[in-house]
Amino acid sequence: MSALAELIEIVRHCDVQYLDQWYGPKANPEDIATELHDTIRSETFAIAADLVHAMADPRCTCGGCDSCAAREYAKELRRKAEEKDTATGGESTPDFFEVGRTYTEPGDTTDWKFRVDRVTTHPEDGERTALGWRHFHGEWEPYAYGEDDFEVHQVADAIGQEGGAR
Repeated sequence: MSALAELIEIVRHCDVQYLDQWYGPKANPEDIATELHDTIRSETFAIAADLVHAMADPRCTCGGCDSCAAREYAKELRRKAEEKDTATGGESTPDFFEVGRTYTEPGDTTDWKFRVDRVTTHPEDGERTALGWRHFHGEWEPYAYGEDDFEVHQVADAIGQEGGAR
């Protein structure tokens, strides 16, 4: 049983007067549980972001060391904290390549793949760049895609992924 399903069961068996007092009459247990689940998820990501950010040296601005990487990870965790969880029915669509995902061409029309290892930002204009490995014409090579590239390749994300479902 998922955490959300368990939370729904707990709310269903909760005292009706308590639910009415806190959530109003005719409150739907599924809606209450989903809202609580999303709140817990967001708060967890925010706490994780604070912990990761605390590891960063605020004086460093090189962009490539472990300290700078911690700041980037914290930024990504804060972004995740603001998203709705798609497992709870929230409408969350990524607006850029996601770390840990491998994107593939829909329908296997080519052998193109892109594995995202890191997302970084330009120091002056803040534009995001996904760094990783591209497979094309039978070979893997280090590669970087910018925000404009995501618009072209986002259809690949919707249709085919390796390395886990969303």
